[in-house]
Amino acid sequence: MPEISETVLRAIHDAKQHPSVISIAAPQHNVTSGISSFMLTLEIPLPNAWRASGQSPNGVKLFEEVRFDFSQKFPLKPPEISLRDNFSRELAHLQPWLTADKRPVPCIVLGDLGEFYINFGVLGIITQLVGWLSKAAEESLIDLDQGWEPRRRDNVSFTLVADEIAIRDTIDERGGFKFFAFRYNRIKDELTAQSLHGEISQDQFTINKKSVEKIFTERSWQNYPKNRSGTSLALVIWAGKSSSGDLIISDKYAPEDVSTLAGLKALSIAFECERSFDMAFGILQSTLAEFTADKTFAFPVIFCVRRPAKMIATDSNVELVPFLFEMGINPVFPEGNNTAVFPASLRQSINADLLFKLSGGDPAAPNSPKRLSLIGAGSLGSKIALHLARCGWSPSVIIDNKTMAPHNFARHALLPSPRVIQTLPPSYKAFMLAEAVENFGQNCQPLVADFIYLSSVKKEMKIVTGDKTFAVLNTTASLAVREAIGSIETNIRAMEAVMFSRGKVGVLVTEGKEKNPCLNDLFAEFFAICYYDASLKPLVFPNEESLLETVEIGQGCGSVTMPMSDGRLSVFSAGISERLLSFARAGLPHVGNILIGQLSEDDISASYKSIDVAPVIIVDIDDIGSWKIRLHDRAAKKIREEVSLYPTVETGGVLIGRISLHSKTFHVVDVLEAPEDSVRSASQFTLGRKGLHSKLDEYGNSSNWALYSLGTWHSHLVTSGPSQMDRDTAKIIGGYRTTPSILLIHTPGGYRALMADSFLEG
Repeated sequence: MPEISETVLRAIHDAKQHPSVISIAAPQHNVTSGISSFMLTLEIPLPNAWRASGQSPNGVKLFEEVRFDFSQKFPLKPPEISLRDNFSRELAHLQPWLTADKRPVPCIVLGDLGEFYINFGVLGIITQLVGWLSKAAEESLIDLDQGWEPRRRDNVSFTLVADEIAIRDTIDERGGFKFFAFRYNRIKDELTAQSLHGEISQDQFTINKKSVEKIFTERSWQNYPKNRSGTSLALVIWAGKSSSGDLIISDKYAPEDVSTLAGLKALSIAFECERSFDMAFGILQSTLAEFTADKTFAFPVIFCVRRPAKMIATDSNVELVPFLFEMGINPVFPEGNNTAVFPASLRQSINADLLFKLSGGDPAAPNSPKRLSLIGAGSLGSKIALHLARCGWSPSVIIDNKTMAPHNFARHALLPSPRVIQTLPPSYKAFMLAEAVENFGQNCQPLVADFIYLSSVKKEMKIVTGDKTFAVLNTTASLAVREAIGSIETNIRAMEAVMFSRGKVGVLVTEGKEKNPCLNDLFAEFFAICYYDASLKPLVFPNEESLLETVEIGQGCGSVTMPMSDGRLSVFSAGISERLLSFARAGLPHVGNILIGQLSEDDISASYKSIDVAPVIIVDIDDIGSWKIRLHDRAAKKIREEVSLYPTVETGGVLIGRISLHSKTFHVVDVLEAPEDSVRSASQFTLGRKGLHSKLDEYGNSSNWALYSLGTWHSHLVTSGPSQMDRDTAKIIGGYRTTPSILLIHTPGGYRALMADSFLEG
């Protein structure tokens, strides 16, 4: 087998075709490392004024020699590109490490170089490299209009997690330092060198002899003794003002050459914060002077450096430059100035803004501060809550009075934990889900309560419907909770998400402005839509008595539920969450809305349709002020059309909808035509009976009695109230029906109404 692989030889062949390649030296192969290399000379397109001298003012040469190193994993792993060893390191887009022979490594692409190579090959890499060197010559690797480019920390082995915003908020104009608690894990396996991952606390650590006594710890993992966990301190340092009184701003890249404590001290001088550096470590050494330890501890140092422009994709001009070294207790620096120091990467800790941007939020726009109150922490509610939390907009209040049980985990978003399940007192869903939300760096208040009772407690309802509340979302599938939401005296709009047909249909309804239409209006409308929709009708109104089943969850125990898989529930919880997120970003619609998701025939994908619902017409019932009619647009339109067909005589028909006894409301969503034996005249309309009973039975049976007859309507030719005949008719109807009925009257001046109720009639 030849020392130089065919893939490397092919790369050399391709490189020769690039117009900027002047020459390629014979490739070399290192038998020990298995690395193959070749040097190529590139002609850099310098301006004519510089070509005569053979280099740019900052030292980029007209003919640059570059080395390509290929590992045995090439082409799955890209070549490492390195520049000559005396190439200036006071430039952006240089990696924080050097090759073994001290050659700088440029960062020539945004993202993974390996993926770039697979897409564009060695010719693409050379084109990027020539462009990089050209910009380096012109000192235009940074475009200050776009922002200051931070130091590269792409592939270092030491990773720190911190709230970058909190660290930046720490600094002041005087210059100084602060200590913070730090916890970390050292990871060592057979395939990789040791790496370290640690998190810096947001709380400042007050350093004194008592506080440091227990802060420095480290122990091996029980099952993986090569790995260790520890606690230590982190140091944040920043500069203040110059002698002229201006804030110190560092407008040049310092070379990425720090490898020892001496280099770290030199960098503090370059950043003009050496006084804070010396003072911080002086305090640390004097505090630890009386302590001893036979081990070292990871210790991060973060320089907060003001730059002449805002950092890219942030609102701050402060760059955070992190390093890490192994500190001792006494002495703090085991090897003195030769103590090894390593560059570290800094990752933003989980918070709402980070998740908001990663979820497609506009980086230039602030994250939504709007609060969402979630009623129901069950399967659907929990999934929606965590979908939204991952987008940086979690519920701020979660209301549920149920405890978690083992069977709940079949579809619940939370993961099972035997320790939690068996702990007494029981683990409430609201508490567990709120804790999960808070793990995403967002605040959430759990309320363990039955919302039906909670809705009448003003103090608690101020939490649910406070000034900053965006909406209330019900996911309980409870008709009683829906009614309770309707009784709340608030302008906060409500939404409800619910599943039908064992997860084949998912629905999200959203109230209109001023709660018109309301939740009950919207579900009456949804049932009417399903009645007329051939594909939805058999799903929402199935022939079988119920899609709920009693599932055995233990000996002598059963749970009434709608069986469906977790995946099917997730199909719709994801779609509903996306709609909620769009509302949070763009605002709620001006009118009511019904989003209907329907599982496709393949039982995998889902399609959605969004239906706007106009405000209803509210009609007060004569003589009974507490009852009202909410007349839907569909029904009102049919009444107008019927009246226009009979302009010179009274006409009428039958009203279809739902009754809410709790809110004393008739929701009129549809109208049936009068039977053919009805009699119309200028002074009276008499509703016929031919075929009427069968029509009403068909409507009720086809909708599983979600919709039914509410009474009748008729027209008056002039604006007037109910006639004596109307009142007599109402009494007669009231005597025949056990449920309340209405007589709606259409007049040129609006609607009037009467109610027939055997209960009220006595």
